Amino acid sequence: NECAGDAAGRINLHSVSGGTAPYSFTWTTGNGSGLDISSRNQSGLTAGTYTVVVTDANGCVSVPVPFTVNEPAPLTLTLAVDNTNCSNQNRIEITAHGGGAGPYEFIWDGPGASVGTNLLKTNLPGGTYTITMVDMGTSQRCNTSRTVELIRPLTVSASVLPETCLGSNNGVITLDVSGGTQPYSFVWDPAPGIITSDRNQAELPAGNYNVRVLDSRTGGACHVDMTVSVPLLHNIQLQAAIDNVECFGESTGAIYLTVQNGSGNYTYQWTKGAFSAATRNITNIPAGDYTVTVTDLVFGCTMTGVYTIEQPANPIVITVDNITPNLCHNDRNGAIEISVSGGTVPYEFLWTGPGNLTAPTNQNQAGLAGGDYYVTVTDAWNCVVSNFGPVTVPEPATSISIEVIEVTPLTATGANN
Repeated sequence: NECAGDAAGRINLHSVSGGTAPYSFTWTTGNGSGLDISSRNQSGLTAGTYTVVVTDANGCVSVPVPFTVNEPAPLTLTLAVDNTNCSNQNRIEITAHGGGAGPYEFIWDGPGASVGTNLLKTNLPGGTYTITMVDMGTSQRCNTSRTVELIRPLTVSASVLPETCLGSNNGVITLDVSGGTQPYSFVWDPAPGIITSDRNQAELPAGNYNVRVLDSRTGGACHVDMTVSVPLLHNIQLQAAIDNVECFGESTGAIYLTVQNGSGNYTYQWTKGAFSAATRNITNIPAGDYTVTVTDLVFGCTMTGVYTIEQPANPIVITVDNITPNLCHNDRNGAIEISVSGGTVPYEFLWTGPGNLTAPTNQNQAGLAGGDYYVTVTDAWNCVVSNFGPVTVPEPATSISIEVIEVTPLTATGANN
């Protein structure tokens, strides 16, 4: 046999002489196989010792004749294997080989096996590898093979469905995991909609999500960390320009709404207590909080915004703090002192009253004649309290007058009577 373990050996009896033909043959073996015990010639034999006895036509029997079928030493191929670690490093090395006739050729088959030397391959991508040693010193190219299974690197990828509209919470993350050693486990950072130990996630708002994927490798799990982004498909935004109420208690506010990133086809619904409106903008409204719901009729998204119309904290209030009366009729020593609160500072003043006022735009007045005075106060937003009054500066109704009732003459010079 040219190759160890083959069953290709042959024994051909070229000549048989003596005795009386025809002859019969009886074969035996103690350690071989493949015999046809009554045939003259043998084929398909394994290595071993075979013995034949020949009997002629007269029953005469020959002495047993032994034959040996040889084979070379078996081919040996010894490998050292380091399986894939968490740094994706591995090794297959031929550390010993022999048997047969030699020399030998080594054939590697498997992912990435074309790199490296004939005896050593490192950092392979993993999978099934077959190493075949061929005995080039034999015409049959006797060979032996070894098969090695290397763990593939743990890899994770994600497919994502976006959140359709802000607030719809319908984003989806699906993880595709391969390599490593199953089963896998999953650890997600807590976040709205996340089930921390699930492989795949649903009902998510747009945002970034962190996950660690671990395998079950003997000697310590390997892991892959990744961040998955769920986008917002229709990022519809509401913006508003607001005109506040300038004067307390008036209905002069307005909200002018702009919708961005939508289809352009919307419905609007404004509410505030009993107030409602279905227009994009609302005007001539009092102070308060207004809620609008905007529906995009094409994308199906609904957005809500709350906007506040402000006004001064209080109305303009005028308080008369002090009045100084005239002590004499037709004097101009009167004075009025007032204070103002509410509205929006600064204030402007305009006084009217008897005679010509020396400083009608001052907050306080002095040098006043008796009579009724009125003041108009205007704040920074042109809110007006008109003709507040009357504020009366008192004075005596008449001037002092002297009337001679009777004159009594003196009775004598120097008399005091």
